[in-house]
Amino acid sequence: MTAFGALRLSNSQTGFVEGVKLRLMQPNLPMDAKFRPENGQEILRRYLALSDQATGPTHTGIADLTHLIWPESAFPFVLSRETQALSAIARAVARQNTDNRRGSRRGGRRQGGPRENLQRH
Repeated sequence: MTAFGALRLSNSQTGFVEGVKLRLMQPNLPMDAKFRPENGQEILRRYLALSDQATGPTHTGIADLTHLIWPESAFPFVLSRETQALSAIARAVARQNTDNRRGSRRGGRRQGGPRENLQRH
């Protein structure tokens, strides 16, 4: 598998797209906590906070991004059935779109939460 990947990458040209600001969000959740339904709201809150976290003086949060990628096994519930969760995500994306249209930056903003808020067994 590794040899195939190396061969494939060596025969490909690298291309760049101007203006892309990508964030890969890794929440580092304990394995036993992320599948417990009672942790759903805290996990969503953590994902949204990490997604909007300042990473430096010129990277102030979600308003600076063009692309945000979350892990595939994100929540202990079916996201499409949770209207409150979908609304919270929509508000974060709408904030990002509004901030980009205005050209505003939210300097110094730091968010995040402790892992201890998640229930474990």
